[in-house]
Amino acid sequence: MYLIKEVFRRVRESIPMREAARICGVEANRAGMALCPFHDDHNPSLRLYDDHYYCFGCHAHGDAVDLAAFVTGLRPGLAAKFLAREAGIDTGDSQGAASRRPEAQRKEPGTTK
Repeated sequence: MYLIKEVFRRVRESIPMREAARICGVEANRAGMALCPFHDDHNPSLRLYDDHYYCFGCHAHGDAVDLAAFVTGLRPGLAAKFLAREAGIDTGDSQGAASRRPEAQRKEPGTTK
């Protein structure tokens, strides 16, 4: 298992901001602008740079992990692991193996199989 600092480093070095935003459901236009998830936005005001984001409306700023933590509601460490898992980056984490099982093997709530 990697230390959480190593997971943060791998995510920050390996996942471009646009890809992290896409993973989190934030779609950017060709200019790198998106609707800001931090406030009620009707016109794109969130600018996605290579390694960070900045909102010209509410002045929110941060990196990929900060965005994922806000959008998913996870703590930063878990948000980093979420991004790593979605991008196929090895975190050395054997915990949470059930969340990586194929859909067909998952037990649906309310079923007895």
